[in-house]
Amino acid sequence: DLDREMLDAARTKVGEAELSRLSHDAEEELSAFRVGMSAEAFTRARAAAVDRLVRERFALPTITFI
Repeated sequence: DLDREMLDAARTKVGEAELSRLSHDAEEELSAFRVGMSAEAFTRARAAAVDRLVRERFALPTITFI
């Protein structure tokens, strides 16, 4: 939950225009795989890719608890 909260906070800092650009970048990264994916799978993959790009932009760690 803490990792998700951190990503959500970072998304708000990015702003709508940058988030739109990151979403477009994620779609471009996934374009080669889209043909074989269901719409639901593509939506999940795009969301994960946007999360990764936001994480990279802010150099955020991945928070996990063992």
